[in-house]
Amino acid sequence: MPRGPLTYLSLIIRTAFRHSLDVTQSVIFILILLAWLVTYFFPRVVVTVDLNSGQVAAALIGVIVFVRLLFAPYWIWRDGQGRLAALNDKLANEAQVAARLATKNAAIDDVANEIAWAVNNLVNPKPWPLSTDDPESAIAAFSAKLDAWCSKVSKKLENREVFTQGDQVHFDDLGLFPTIQHTGHVRLDYLFSQLKLKIERLREIEHRARERI
Repeated sequence: MPRGPLTYLSLIIRTAFRHSLDVTQSVIFILILLAWLVTYFFPRVVVTVDLNSGQVAAALIGVIVFVRLLFAPYWIWRDGQGRLAALNDKLANEAQVAARLATKNAAIDDVANEIAWAVNNLVNPKPWPLSTDDPESAIAAFSAKLDAWCSKVSKKLENREVFTQGDQVHFDDLGLFPTIQHTGHVRLDYLFSQLKLKIERLREIEHRARERI
């Protein structure tokens, strides 16, 4: 819609006649009080208005219209500032919500990446521990690598903006779990069983975290 001087003038007139009378009444009261003070302290000042005629009513109406028109631009500016502040608050809140959502998604994606890393580097370790010249040392190194991964993931699950304490406990404390027969080596089968359960629980935690946001 095109805007110009006539549009703004129309807005001033509409604002002047629909706005509250509080300010206008206050200004008129102050003017009347000032007039009384002038005539009281300066008796030579003579009031030429006939109080029994319609001049008083006409003067009051004229003052009201003048004052309301005088204050209308300020009222327009103040209302605009209020709407602008409300809009800025809304945009700021939306930006904060979007930023928090992006941060939470990044944290969950980071956990998903940890699952992928474990599948590529722990589920399928290279070299295969039992194919090395010293399987026991290789299994010990694999166990240390698994523990380091579990500690790293547990640290990331400390983020209470995204994960609950229950999520972290669910990952850290496995309790009793069945050992799968995967390699024929007791120690290595135990570690692979632990890894399998850790990955499954971490997938559950990731899924629950995405449902919460």
